[in-house]
Amino acid sequence: MHGVLLAVLVYGVSWQSRAPEAVSAELVQSLPPLPVETQTAAPPKPAPQPPAEPKPQNKPEPKPEPKPDIAIKKPEPRKLEKKPEPPKPEPTPTPKPKQEPKPKDAKPTPAEDPLKRLLDQESKRLDQAKVKNQLDQEAKRAAQAREEAGRKTSTQAATTALGNAREDWANRIRGKVRGNISLPPAISGFPKAEFELELLPDGSIAREPRLTKSSGIPALDEAIKRAILKSDPLPLPAKAEVFERSLKLVFDPLRD
Repeated sequence: MHGVLLAVLVYGVSWQSRAPEAVSAELVQSLPPLPVETQTAAPPKPAPQPPAEPKPQNKPEPKPEPKPDIAIKKPEPRKLEKKPEPPKPEPTPTPKPKQEPKPKDAKPTPAEDPLKRLLDQESKRLDQAKVKNQLDQEAKRAAQAREEAGRKTSTQAATTALGNAREDWANRIRGKVRGNISLPPAISGFPKAEFELELLPDGSIAREPRLTKSSGIPALDEAIKRAILKSDPLPLPAKAEVFERSLKLVFDPLRD
C-alpha cells in the first residue's frame, strides 16, 4: 500500500516539471492569432509525510471445534460400598429353672456304738505304736551297724598296729639269738627251726626252749637252742600289750 502511494507522488512531480514543447504547423488559411496561454507557476510540492505505521492486524479468532454428534457420557460418581452390618447376636434362650429333686425321706441316723468307737481308737493307737516301734528298731539297727563298723575299723587298725609291734619284737629276739649262735660246719641252703619259748614279764626265760619244728640238721637245732639260752633275758616289746608269755619263733640263722 505504501509503495503505491510513493510511486504516484513521484510520477506526478516529474510530470509537472517537464516544459511543454512548441508545435510548428503550416496554416493554409490565416487564422486569427491564438491567445497565448500564460503558464502559471506550479504550487510548491507538499512535504512527503512519513508512512503511517501499519495497524496491527487482528488475529483471526479460532473457529470453535465442531461438537461431536455422539454425546460423551460423564462418569458416574462411584458409589460407596455399604459395610455389611454385623450379624445380630442370636437371642440367648432364657434358662429354665432347674427343678430341684424332692428331698427323700431322711433315714434316721443310727446311734453311735460307744464300744465300736473305743475299738477304733485302740486300733489307731496300736497302729501308731507299731509304726513307732518299727522306726525305733530301724534307728537302733542303723546305730548298731555304725558302731560295729567303727569297732571293726578300730580293731583292724589295732590289729595292724599290734601285728607290726609283735613282728618288731620277734625280729629283735632273733637278732639277739643270731649274735650268740655258733653254726656247725658244712651247712648248705637255708635250714629253719621253730622253738616255743616261755617268758616271764621281765623277758627272762621261764623254762628250756622246746623244739616244735626241726631244721633237719640236729647239730643246727642244738646250736640254736644254746644260743637262745645264752641270750636270756630276751628283749621286751615296745608296746606292753604285745607281750605274750608263750611265744613261737622261727629261726633262720643263715638269713637272720
